[in-house]
Amino acid sequence: MDDILNPYRLYRLEKLYVQISVSLRLSLSLQDYVFHLVSAVSEWIVAFSFIFFFFTYIHDFKKFTLKLRTEFVDYS
Repeated sequence: MDDILNPYRLYRLEKLYVQISVSLRLSLSLQDYVFHLVSAVSEWIVAFSFIFFFFTYIHDFKKFTLKLRTEFVDYS
C-alpha cells in the first residue's frame, strides 16, 4: 500500500503520461488533425445551438407559474 503513494513512483507515472500524450500529439498526420479540428468545431456548434434552442423558450417560461399548497404536520 505504501508503494502506491511513493512520490518517486507517482513522478514516474506522471512522466510516462506526459511522454505518451506528447508522442500521441506528434504522431497525428495533417489529415487526422483536420478531422480532429472539424470534429471539435462541430461539437462546439452543436453545444451552442442546444443552448440557443433553450433560449427560444424564455418567453414561454415567463408565462409559467407554479403554485404549491403545503401543510405543516407536527408529529411530536
